Amino acid sequence: MDYLKDLRLDTLTNCYPKEYMEKILDRMTIEYNEDKKPFSVLAIDLDHFKQYNDKYGHLYGDELLKYFSGMLHRSFKDSGYIPIRFGGDEFVVIFPGAGVKESLALGNRFRTVLLNEPFVMQGKFFKVHYSGGIATYPRDSRNIKELLDKADKAMYHSKAHGRGRVTHYVLVQKLNAIRRVLFGVLALLVIAGVAVGMVLKDPKKYGMESQVKFLREKFSGIVQKPSDVFNPAANVPLDTVYMKSGRTFRGKVLSQNADVVKFGLGAGNSEGSVIIKKSDILRI
Repeated sequence: MDYLKDLRLDTLTNCYPKEYMEKILDRMTIEYNEDKKPFSVLAIDLDHFKQYNDKYGHLYGDELLKYFSGMLHRSFKDSGYIPIRFGGDEFVVIFPGAGVKESLALGNRFRTVLLNEPFVMQGKFFKVHYSGGIATYPRDSRNIKELLDKADKAMYHSKAHGRGRVTHYVLVQKLNAIRRVLFGVLALLVIAGVAVGMVLKDPKKYGMESQVKFLREKFSGIVQKPSDVFNPAANVPLDTVYMKSGRTFRGKVLSQNADVVKFGLGAGNSEGSVIIKKSDILRI
C-alpha cells in the first residue's frame, strides 16, 4: 500500500479525506483480484455528536473528534486499517484482508476501548459511543457504491436498535429474509381467510355444497344463528334435558325430528344452541 504515502491527511483527525475514498477502494478491488483476500468497510457515526456540539461549541466538538480519531488509530494500528474521514463526525475504516468475523471483532473491540477510556473535558468524563455498520467485499457486493450503501444500511440498523453497537450487513440481510417470509405467510393467511369466506357464503358457486354441508353438520353444536338463539329473558318456562351421561341442559326445545333435538340454551343467561341426539337423552 505504498500509494497511500503520497496522499495527504486531514489535519484534524489524521485520516484520509473523503475525496480519496473511491481511489483507495478501487485499488483494494485490484488487490483482491490478485490475492483473493476479502476486505471490509466499517461505516462509523458518532452517537449524539450534534447535541454535544450544540451544547459545548465547535471548538470542544473538534477536541472530541481529535480524541475519537486518536482512539481509532490506536485501536486499529495492528490491523493494516485505512482510516477515512467521510465528513463531520462520520468516518469510514477499511480493513484489508478482513472477512465478516474479523471485521466485526475489530469494530466491537474499538467500541470497548472507547467505553474503557472516556473523553475528558473541563474535568468532566464523557463516554463516547458510536454506531457502526460493516459490509464485506466480495461477499456483500462487488460494486463499490453498493458495498458502501450496505455498510451504511448496517450502520443505520445499529442506530435504530439502540446505538452504541456494530452491525454487519449479514444480520440485516437475515432479518430482511425473515420479514419477507413472515409477510408471505401473513398474506397467504389473509388470502385463505377470504377464500373460505367466499366458499361459505356461496358454496354452490364453487362446487363445495357437500363439503360445506358436512362441516356445518359436524359443528352444528356451535351454531349461533340469531333465529336459533333462545332468549331466557322472555317469560317462557325452561325445559330441562337429562343426558344419559349425567349432564343436564336448561333452556327450550327449538325443534326436533326422529333423531335429534335442537335445544336453545338459557341457563346462566348464555346464548346459543346445540344439536342433541335423542339416543343420548335420558328424558326431557
